[in-house]
Amino acid sequence: MLDSKRILLIFSITVFAQFSFSQIMLEKTWGINVTPGFSKTKNVGSVTFPPSFINLKISEPWQFVTHAELFLAHKRGHYSLIKTIGFSGYNYYDKWEYDPATTATNYVWGKRSFIFVYVAYKISRAFPIKKISLVPDVGLSYDYMVKAIYNSESKIGSVHQNLLSQLDRNNFGICASAKIKFKFNEKLNMQIGPYYKQLIKEYRLSFDKKLYFVGLSMDLMFIKH
Repeated sequence: MLDSKRILLIFSITVFAQFSFSQIMLEKTWGINVTPGFSKTKNVGSVTFPPSFINLKISEPWQFVTHAELFLAHKRGHYSLIKTIGFSGYNYYDKWEYDPATTATNYVWGKRSFIFVYVAYKISRAFPIKKISLVPDVGLSYDYMVKAIYNSESKIGSVHQNLLSQLDRNNFGICASAKIKFKFNEKLNMQIGPYYKQLIKEYRLSFDKKLYFVGLSMDLMFIKH
């Protein structure tokens, strides 16, 4: 697993390369992005329960959230280097199903909701296909947590808690997308396609978890020659 220092080094190199390369760019594009989608988590390591938790089933439904950003792309040929600033939401919802007669818990469900603001640097490559282009991109982000709320329900009551002071607010993310670009005219383009992002550092959400998100990315792009 990459530690924070290595991640920061990679991020710094990416930023330096972006600024260096942008000095020789010929075309700039700025735009807005909205990405509705769903978040979930990945387990980190193994999870075990004591024998008193027999017949326990834990499910994690997908949770609807939205990411959005402003971006500036510096283009040279078919390649672009992209600076972005935005916000992103992640939810983790776990539901416990069991027989109360055989399982020693009162817990029913819990939901943890997070909001991050972030800056990201991405590299994209356009592959023209007649009147459209296929544009994959990949990038690295620095993410700062600004909201973390926990709500849960049990057979004996409910819990509402602010988790912001208990969690590391700094994180990094890796993101990738593959979009189709539609050219309306010389000054206006649109892109749409699937998008994926995962935060690198895990959180203790009952168990060690990594947050990730998948969605449909939609860009409206304004070109300045």
